[in-house]
Amino acid sequence: MADRLCRPQPPAQAPHRRLRDRQPPARLQEIAQASYNNGTYLVFDTVCSVPPGSGSAMAFEFRAYTGQRGVDHRFPSGNPPLLIGPDFGNLDDVEYEEDAENEITRAIVGGQGQGTGRTFTRKDDATREGESPFALIESFKNATGESAAAGLANEADALLKAGLPRKTLTGRVVPTSGLIYGVHYGWGDFVTLQVDGDSFDAHLNQVHVTRTRDEHEVVDIWGRST
Repeated sequence: MADRLCRPQPPAQAPHRRLRDRQPPARLQEIAQASYNNGTYLVFDTVCSVPPGSGSAMAFEFRAYTGQRGVDHRFPSGNPPLLIGPDFGNLDDVEYEEDAENEITRAIVGGQGQGTGRTFTRKDDATREGESPFALIESFKNATGESAAAGLANEADALLKAGLPRKTLTGRVVPTSGLIYGVHYGWGDFVTLQVDGDSFDAHLNQVHVTRTRDEHEVVDIWGRST
């Protein structure tokens, strides 16, 4: 059994974009991405609200979630807090990666117009400019389809957000009395992961569950920093 999180990347306000020509999934992705760019993690899903065999007609519901798809288990204030990683003996076969290859600290978006009459929007991440050994890392995006200033700002936010360094961790969960899949944590939860003393909050965007012939359950997780 494999579970996967819908791939909207998390936002607090709707994007100022012309969406009428896009198909519904693409529109939802753009709304979720714009929300994420504005500081609110947003994902969506379609769930079975009335299961078959319940005596009523099977039904589905479209649902949106902010913060996380599941439960907030981040340390130390989660409900309850969970710490997962080889440092705690509950994660094995670990692969950990810090990727800053595509880091961006300044985003410039070009809108409509030509020459000196063209509109531009620039967004900077001053904190990361001060932390990065390369300081200013600039990227440009051509967005001539955008006419509104808010739309250009969303594009710049998205470009800057896409250039954040990412931490990813995959591994096989070692079940403990306080860490059993489906009891203490699940797909879409927000947890704290730790490797070699380096801890970070991550969404469990992928969970793969395998049952062996002797009914032993093997759980592999994939977590990524936001």
